[in-house]
Amino acid sequence: MNLFSQKIDSLKSVLKTSKQDTALVYVYKQLISDLEDEANYAEATSYNEEMYLLSKKIKFSKGYAFYFMFKGCLLQDEHFYEKSLPAHFRAVEIFDSLNMQKSLAIEYRHIADNYVELANYKKAVEYIFKEIRIEQNLKELKLLSGAYLNLGNAYRKLEDYEHAETFYQKSFEIKNEIHDSTGIANCYNNLGLIYRHNKDYRKALSVYFKALGIYQNLNNKKGIIRSYTNIGVVYKSSNNLSNALTYFNKAINLSLEIGHISALTTLYNNVANLYIIQRLPDKAIPLLDSSIKISAKEKDIEDLYTAHEYLSKAYYLKSDYKNAYLNHVMFKQLHDSIYNDENSKTISDLRTQFEVEKKEVEVKAIANAEKQKLADIAEVQRNRSLMIIIGVGCLLIITVVFLWILNKRFRITNRQKQVIEKQKEVLDEKNNLLEEKQKEIIDSINYAKRLQQAILPSLESLKKYFPQSFIFYKPKDIVAGDFYWMHSVTMVDKEIVFMAAADSTGHGVPGAMVSVVCSNALNRAVIEFGLLDTGKILDKTRELVLETFSKSGEEIKDGMDISLCKFEFSKHDINVEWSGANNSLWYIQNNQLLQVKADKQSIGKTDNPIPFKTHKISYSAGTTYYLFTDGFADQFGGPKGKKFKYKQLEEALLQSNHLDIKEQKVKLEDSFISWKGDLEQVDDVTIIGITI
Repeated sequence: MNLFSQKIDSLKSVLKTSKQDTALVYVYKQLISDLEDEANYAEATSYNEEMYLLSKKIKFSKGYAFYFMFKGCLLQDEHFYEKSLPAHFRAVEIFDSLNMQKSLAIEYRHIADNYVELANYKKAVEYIFKEIRIEQNLKELKLLSGAYLNLGNAYRKLEDYEHAETFYQKSFEIKNEIHDSTGIANCYNNLGLIYRHNKDYRKALSVYFKALGIYQNLNNKKGIIRSYTNIGVVYKSSNNLSNALTYFNKAINLSLEIGHISALTTLYNNVANLYIIQRLPDKAIPLLDSSIKISAKEKDIEDLYTAHEYLSKAYYLKSDYKNAYLNHVMFKQLHDSIYNDENSKTISDLRTQFEVEKKEVEVKAIANAEKQKLADIAEVQRNRSLMIIIGVGCLLIITVVFLWILNKRFRITNRQKQVIEKQKEVLDEKNNLLEEKQKEIIDSINYAKRLQQAILPSLESLKKYFPQSFIFYKPKDIVAGDFYWMHSVTMVDKEIVFMAAADSTGHGVPGAMVSVVCSNALNRAVIEFGLLDTGKILDKTRELVLETFSKSGEEIKDGMDISLCKFEFSKHDINVEWSGANNSLWYIQNNQLLQVKADKQSIGKTDNPIPFKTHKISYSAGTTYYLFTDGFADQFGGPKGKKFKYKQLEEALLQSNHLDIKEQKVKLEDSFISWKGDLEQVDDVTIIGITI
């Protein structure tokens, strides 16, 4: 008997001898948790029900919360994700009412995990953000790093690899800070998935081998298996089949050694795929048969349908078209109906219940009919002599009732008509008031628009300094959180012109209000404080924005992301400097698009702020500089309703760079409108192009 089993037996003994109080609930809690870790779900469920009855008896609210939490987790362990969610939602209600914030955060993670398994990644992201907000307040760094990791996974599933990498990096930074070696290795593995997707196989192998080294030092054999598998996949993707097979076999041997059976399905599928690529179906088929057996037992549907897909290809290579077809059908059925089994069972149960109830109704109806028939025969003689009298009486009563109803209906109709007319008058009055209010609101927003336009530089002033330039500015609403800013400084021997594209927190009227604060801070940094270095300008702007918001007495986290460029024109030379908060700089030289990455912090309240860097940008004649916000890249559209993304924006700029600057703007506008289609614009859009 191992130490873990001894611990479980000890807890069971405590249950038999302990007093039925709140302390016993915590013993149950530990026991259920240990049984779940041992995958003994049936016994864990039984003890969870006992914990519920005890909590009910002693009226212990925390016990109720623990019960629903474990109920959700145990259903989740057995892949009943839709059934698991209501239990977790109930646990959330109780933890929230008890202000158990850490437990609440953990439940949000459980809910997010369920939504990931149900492929509802947007819901998953929503609940991970809820978890993060709590853990940030509690400064629970280990939990927070796990949340960022999960958030990265969700974005990766949504194919938003840029945001996925951002959150993987956040998780990595925290795990470094708290010296979580296992967590660091896990981050390396997840970053490898991003590099692998980008086909940067050298970088992917680098982080996978780093993860492997950590797992080996920790003797974490499951982690070693994961690293071997990932390395094998990279080698397979880069067509290095020999090395791929070596690492897959290493992972298989270690999995068999420690009894890690669930890892074998993915490995068998990968090795079989290698043999299919090499047109060796006889080697692939036994592996896929084994994968199918294990996947069915483990309820791993994804690996199961993958195995049937590969098996179809293997039989096709053998010209066994019957088995190829049958396995392809099985693959499609599994792929298309992963979550339909439970629904089918529910419908079947309802149908059975309905049939039983229908039979019961029929039996009762027959019995009542027979009883009524006997009663009719018994009374027919007695009632026959009274039929005429009753008939006349009924006719009289019906006539009186009919006249009474007719009169009453007339009175009701009159009253209803009066009420309707009165309601119409009230409604007309309310509509008039609403129209007045709407007009006031629209007038206020239009006034806000005029105020915001007043802070924007004119196109004439832009063309004065940059004849070859454009501004693509498209607010989501009447007013915007996005704004662009320009300021010039004339000196004896040179002329300095600042140009910026900024994205304030929010959009609409709130975003516009923040943009005014941020624009004013930029002006003060240059005019009042005389700063000319772009990094120092952003430092001072952040200071002034925080100072402005602090006056409210409330914690305001609003601010902006910005790309700020400085152009210094002297008689003999042009110098370019740039600094950025979250928004990068792109520029095209010699038909190549170059990028300068921004500091990963905003202008506003930031944890652990650092001074902004000032970058010297190499200048050559004919260079086009692009300052932009994230609105264009984040716009949903296209044939699949997905984001435009930065990669596609980069390609669009490169393709139009040979055009006149005005034509570039038209091309961008057309691309945006075409991509968006009938979908709603999701954010303000700003792109500034300057050719010098």
